[in-house]
Amino acid sequence: MRLRTLRALLVAGLLALASAATTTALTAGADAPSTPNFGPNVHIFNSGMDQAAIQSEVDAIAGAQVNNQFGSRRDAILFEPGTYGTTEHPLNFQVGYYTSVAGLGQSPGDVVINGSVFARNQCDANGCTALVNFWRSLSNLTINVNTPGFGCYSA
Repeated sequence: MRLRTLRALLVAGLLALASAATTTALTAGADAPSTPNFGPNVHIFNSGMDQAAIQSEVDAIAGAQVNNQFGSRRDAILFEPGTYGTTEHPLNFQVGYYTSVAGLGQSPGDVVINGSVFARNQCDANGCTALVNFWRSLSNLTINVNTPGFGCYSA
């Protein structure tokens, strides 16, 4: 009987130690990353970032995706709550194939872009068509359209 009790206490002790070690590892602030790594194609911006850096990154994504109709690359452009772009310096960027743009606030008014987020028709020697302007999405943000110098594409 004593051996059985001793074994039970030993197992209970080991389980308690394992549980404590797991909890400590999960809550260790020093070793845990402060920002999750969602991979190289998930781009998360906040309103405290330099606008030129944001513009450069979204332009690079568009450069890779605008003509990538049958490619395998996918991108997510995510904006934390805040305001991006100004009247004097709007944030304007094109959204290519397989690109999702979303605001991370509770409502669309939590993320405001002063500028534009746009998709243009595909053009070739036979003309322009809008029949392939799909495989892209935009959700949960507010856009105050400001497109100076966009010619016939303004507003």
